[in-house]
Amino acid sequence: TERVITNLANELSKYYEVYIVNLFENVSVYYVNKNVKKIFLHKEKRRLRYTIMNDVIRLHRFIKSKDISVIFSIGKSSVPLVAALAKMNTKARYVFCEHSTLECRVFQKTNVYRKLYAFMQQLVINKCSDKIITLTKKEKNNYIAKYSIDPNKIDYIYNFVDNGNSFAEKYNPKSKKIISVGRVSYEKGYEYLIKVASIVFAKHRD
Repeated sequence: TERVITNLANELSKYYEVYIVNLFENVSVYYVNKNVKKIFLHKEKRRLRYTIMNDVIRLHRFIKSKDISVIFSIGKSSVPLVAALAKMNTKARYVFCEHSTLECRVFQKTNVYRKLYAFMQQLVINKCSDKIITLTKKEKNNYIAKYSIDPNKIDYIYNFVDNGNSFAEKYNPKSKKIISVGRVSYEKGYEYLIKVASIVFAKHRD
């Protein structure tokens, strides 16, 4: 998610005034263009339950003071709720970027409290977003089917990455080693790698 945020901010900063707003102060491990301004609502990490109203007020004041046109909220966590409340009574348009899949939620172990919070969170996203962006066309259709969302309100944009120039000197294009890095969970589709490997290794035994 952080990589997507920095890539998106860097690209948009070529044409617009862009801010990255974090709930608490931290340093990104990814390159952030100097034109992108960083804003932190807190110096240290805090529990949202104790700071949510303060966060909403601070973000609301920031949106008004900078005359923000569009708010991108990327991923779930606490951000969609704070952003949706903070944009009220402003001219800002609210775009929620879904960064997961609806299918994988079936496999998540959770309690009643988390299920209720997830339900409320999704309700806010569906009702308050001016636009919802999913990662794939399939996920867009899943959203429409499950939540009866107007198809004009939702679209999909695949993740993009930079051109990798920062790694060019270290990369050996003749290398024949393949790795996959990620958590082992349903939505990552690691079972497909086994099928892919059988095809690749049949043609390239080295």
